[in-house]
Amino acid sequence: MNYRVISKDSLLKLTHKEAFVFSCIVLNTDLENDGKMYISHIKEETLAEMSGYSKKTVISYIKKFEQLGLLHVKREKMKGKLGVFDRNTYSIKIPDSNLGENWFRLSYDFLKEEIPCDLKGFLLLLKCLGLKGSNTVLYSLDKIGKLNLLRIGLNKIKELNRLGISLKVISKVEKGYVITDRFIYEDLPAQKADSVSERILVDYYNGIAAYCKRMEIKPPKYDKDIMNTIFYNCPNLEQFIDKMNNRNFSKTQIYSLEYFVKSFNFKKPVKKKRVEPCEIIMF
Repeated sequence: MNYRVISKDSLLKLTHKEAFVFSCIVLNTDLENDGKMYISHIKEETLAEMSGYSKKTVISYIKKFEQLGLLHVKREKMKGKLGVFDRNTYSIKIPDSNLGENWFRLSYDFLKEEIPCDLKGFLLLLKCLGLKGSNTVLYSLDKIGKLNLLRIGLNKIKELNRLGISLKVISKVEKGYVITDRFIYEDLPAQKADSVSERILVDYYNGIAAYCKRMEIKPPKYDKDIMNTIFYNCPNLEQFIDKMNNRNFSKTQIYSLEYFVKSFNFKKPVKKKRVEPCEIIMF
């Protein structure tokens, strides 16, 4: 399993820098207690190296995580080949997947991505504001600042957002922003193709459009019927992006969403036949 599940409630108690260090711990864990707990022995020096923050800063963050109840730390003296050393064991409760949209999946490859760690932390916090498990945020930056939705000042929010757009891990859409970083997974609620709301289809389309822009392709126009077909065959945007990444597709302009349907041999959803009421004739 190349991903870990992170609690949105936990991240929203942190700044963007703290959120990234916390994610470093979570992504460097093993499963224990019948899959209910993450356990990590990552060193403070390693966290400092991964984040670019000082060891002193990392230690202060860990103390804060502990005080907030985000993790439990067991400190021990261990004997090794080079003598006695300190070892921390971090225990983190895995979010309950039954608790609605209070969690999301994050790939380990997120740590390897060549973008600034401050921006990575910001992306994690922005994800927590996504609509119903999606990577679409329907807030303006001013609204995020005014409502204090993140523990970051408005000027810093705007600075990191501009950086994210320039590095093509955030895309501006008509009513907000879409996180286009491929290592932050979408976990949209399962819905039947014949009952999915257009809001879900629009969010899905925004993700496709953002992907096209990142690949320097002009996105095709939105079409509800075609989006319904795409959703019917591939209800998770992350799976759709994986299909695109694993296929040598034309990088010229894509004139219609139908291109994706034909490329992946998607089948159109079967519409339920309406049963006409029988006319009963009484004799």
